[in-house]
Amino acid sequence: MKISFYLKRPKSLDDTTIHTRISYKVAVLKYYIPESINPKFWNGETQRAKHSKDFREYPEFNARIDSIESTIKSVFRRYLNENQNEPPHPEDFKVLLDKEIKQIEPVKDKLYTFFNYYMDLIERTKNGKRLKPKDAKRFSKDTIQIYENTYNRLIQFQKTRSRTIDFSTIDLDFYYDFLQYLTEDLDLSTNTIGKDIKTLKTILNDATERGFNTNLAFKSKKFITPTEESDSIYLNEKELLEMSNLDLSNNSQLENVRYAFLVGCWTGLRYSDFSQLTLDHIKGDYIKIKTQKTNKWLTIPVHVELIKLLKDHDGAFPKPIRNDQINISLKEIGNLIDCLQANEFISITKGGVKIEKCFKKWELLTSHTARRSFATNQYLSGARPLSIMAITGHQTEKSFNVYLKLDGKDHARIMRDGWMDGSEQALNHLV
Repeated sequence: MKISFYLKRPKSLDDTTIHTRISYKVAVLKYYIPESINPKFWNGETQRAKHSKDFREYPEFNARIDSIESTIKSVFRRYLNENQNEPPHPEDFKVLLDKEIKQIEPVKDKLYTFFNYYMDLIERTKNGKRLKPKDAKRFSKDTIQIYENTYNRLIQFQKTRSRTIDFSTIDLDFYYDFLQYLTEDLDLSTNTIGKDIKTLKTILNDATERGFNTNLAFKSKKFITPTEESDSIYLNEKELLEMSNLDLSNNSQLENVRYAFLVGCWTGLRYSDFSQLTLDHIKGDYIKIKTQKTNKWLTIPVHVELIKLLKDHDGAFPKPIRNDQINISLKEIGNLIDCLQANEFISITKGGVKIEKCFKKWELLTSHTARRSFATNQYLSGARPLSIMAITGHQTEKSFNVYLKLDGKDHARIMRDGWMDGSEQALNHLV
């Protein structure tokens, strides 16, 4: 963090106010402090008052500036400690500084109920006034949709259970009741429930930081966000080959969807990235692209299969397609492929009960299957996990391992191949 102090009107003949420029990570906040000074007594280099006999109070004045700087750092550190090391949005940071430095409490509309605040947050998110704290970028449409889904379920919960929901009523009793409603009444899966609880905490954290909520029951260790590792599939290279060889010449839409999916399978990119690829992203033998979700640059080697795909499509990448349309069309394509008629048993917790359901493999195809297929196939081919992670953009092995869809036979084959390689090396050494 860098904190600098400047005069509002440095050429003024009278006293002028002072503002501070606070730079941290990717955010910058211009904040006016409750101090003013005549520019002739200001030292622009030290950003403090000059030691002048004509301004005898300079020691006290500079001490107040020092104190404000210290308070800014303290508020920032406290926010990081309370928010998993995530920096505050400038708008939220200003509210916190107003409270600490100017003793100004946030203005609260007497009609600003929990649901009023929730809708306001959705609107701020939609119009870009509320941005991601990590990179100050706008939230995705998918995130906004999750916010709206949770809002609707909370409204329905309030109506069904005849229970008033407001900031003051969201406690552990509410939590357990809402959890039961999502589990038993709506029969939702554990991860869908987890999204609702995570979203609820997001709203409450935002309201707390901005001074609209003082009830901290949601920070209890018992107010947990349920989650479970979901079963999902990947397509091995043989299955990808069958998909590639499928004749879709009479259906241009399915052909475009297949092409887009296969591009994802050979690049490891998310839908939001592989759907935006152009030839400009190819630099020699590599693809260089800045991901939408993490805002990180990735360098991906151009796979030989990707080169074949480009040649088959006159050197052009697929036309952009909506994610929901990809997911629908992929199942239509998968149903035409013989090897994807195999049964897949998926375990999921729904309605609080662990159940196992049988699906045809094609029924489980989604755009995200491409990314899982890339990670798993590259791992099985012998690529090092760290190298794959550098391409997929995963930050931790834990998050990466979720993408490896290996069964017992896969692990056994990897170990067997390792033994065989070792045996061959040993024999060569003996010879």
